[in-house]
Amino acid sequence: MNFLGHCFLTRHNKELIPGNLAGDHYKGDLSKFKNTPKHIIKGVEIHRFIDSNTDNSPLIKEVAHLLQESGIRRISYIASDILLDHYLAKNWKKFSSKNLKKFIQKSYKLTEGELDNLPEEFKPVMKQMKKSDWLSKYKYEEGIDLILHQFGDRLPFQNNLHDSFEAYKQNQKKIDKLFKTFLKDIDKLVTKTFKLK
Repeated sequence: MNFLGHCFLTRHNKELIPGNLAGDHYKGDLSKFKNTPKHIIKGVEIHRFIDSNTDNSPLIKEVAHLLQESGIRRISYIASDILLDHYLAKNWKKFSSKNLKKFIQKSYKLTEGELDNLPEEFKPVMKQMKKSDWLSKYKYEEGIDLILHQFGDRLPFQNNLHDSFEAYKQNQKKIDKLFKTFLKDIDKLVTKTFKLK
């Protein structure tokens, strides 16, 4: 699950979005971040919970297997994370009554308002995310294609991440069904586990 998915899963508790969005930039035991506000730490905890459940989900493993069969091997799980955000953005109205564009802008604004409480390494990421409006790009084919190319270029090894959208389209019916079930399941699980509204 990528940036949009993380925001989506804390949509009812917006104060948790910044910590969840910046979750990858918190390393090690969270007890060492003593001066970080509790709502930020809770957002990071949710981020880690989401990542762990995504990595271990039989549904996502099946998606990765389908991508691998289409030639997306070493980076099938990275591709799955990004493609899941594409599926969510494209089918947003099936999962949320909130307006996607307004939700994305609100997520940027909330996170920018918490930058002083977030890791320094995350700040340039956030700046680029808003400037290029990454979260809105997930919805469109040309946007997801660009994201896959850019992400693939940043990986420190040769890869064919940019080919994964074609692989997804070859298996779209099966993958979309898996993504739909996974999103509904993890939404319920996060809400119940963290007692969200």
